[in-house]
Amino acid sequence: EDKGVGIPSTVKYMSGLLLFYWLGRSAVWNFLPVFIERHISSVFLVGLVTSLPPLITLLLDITVSNLVQRAGERVLVLSGLIAGAAPSVLYAGAVSAAIVGGKALEGVSKSLTWNGAWSLALRIPDDDVQSRSNSVFLLGPNLAKVAGPVFGGFVLASAGFRPLFAIWAGLGVLGSLTFTTSSAQATPVSSSPSRTWCTAGHMWTISVI
Repeated sequence: EDKGVGIPSTVKYMSGLLLFYWLGRSAVWNFLPVFIERHISSVFLVGLVTSLPPLITLLLDITVSNLVQRAGERVLVLSGLIAGAAPSVLYAGAVSAAIVGGKALEGVSKSLTWNGAWSLALRIPDDDVQSRSNSVFLLGPNLAKVAGPVFGGFVLASAGFRPLFAIWAGLGVLGSLTFTTSSAQATPVSSSPSRTWCTAGHMWTISVI
């Protein structure tokens, strides 16, 4: 009896990597408006700066998705992981221009990482396997979004923002090195053009959110 195909190891790997990587960002991200308000006096400007990452993602996603097949998923993911560690360094400088640059880099990082990672992990021709793989792939980032604020709140209350920025940068660098050196990545199964567009659309919706 055919029991079907299991979830590809690449999907599990990317989910675990994004859990590890996203934890540092999630530990800080929800508290950033508090930090930004200390250095930008206008509440309106704080809201404007906070809206930069989804705006940048919205503007870049179509262009970046077209780069996936040209540059390769691994190039985009690695570029996104590296870019995602940089904002923590800019925020630590506590300068208004650096804070704006950090928020813009967050949007660039998210667009590169999600487009590349989603394409790398989920180009699967089997409908049932793809549905289950979607859930496994999102499990890592979603767990990070749950655990990150709890961990970040504890560190913030006891030690302030600078240790959080160091943790964000450290996990970002380690995540990038892990992705570069790991041999656990499998070559994704090619999908039909219609499935690729369907997957890209699903990814685009989630990445903007």
